[in-house]
Amino acid sequence: MTHPRTSSASALRVLLLLAMALGACLHAAAATDLSGKAFTIYIGDGGATKDRLVFNTKEASLPGMLGDTKVPYTMSSKKKTFTFSAKQTMADGSAVDIEGTIEGDTVNGSISLTPKGGQAKSLNYTSTKPKN
Repeated sequence: MTHPRTSSASALRVLLLLAMALGACLHAAAATDLSGKAFTIYIGDGGATKDRLVFNTKEASLPGMLGDTKVPYTMSSKKKTFTFSAKQTMADGSAVDIEGTIEGDTVNGSISLTPKGGQAKSLNYTSTKPKN
């Protein structure tokens, strides 16, 4: 006959192991993309231009700067910090490159726009509103 305390302790151990496994799975799933994250960003010196950096499962967008264009991104994570890179050559031969680091509710990075046959123009951005 199994003692009631032994059964309860065994059941508790199983529940704890399941909870730990579920937590590990959820953490791993959350680190595969930035889907659903969106940031109001300030671009250029003194945050002269305001835009919205929006992520879906596989693409990032900047509606104010890029219109309807969605740029594929890759990302990596280390603890609670995400680093991403979104690059695309447009149909007209121009290119866009968006890079950044996300920590909590803050994103910082750079946007590089290169016209076909031209020289790249890079602008820094941040989600922290600059002080005037």
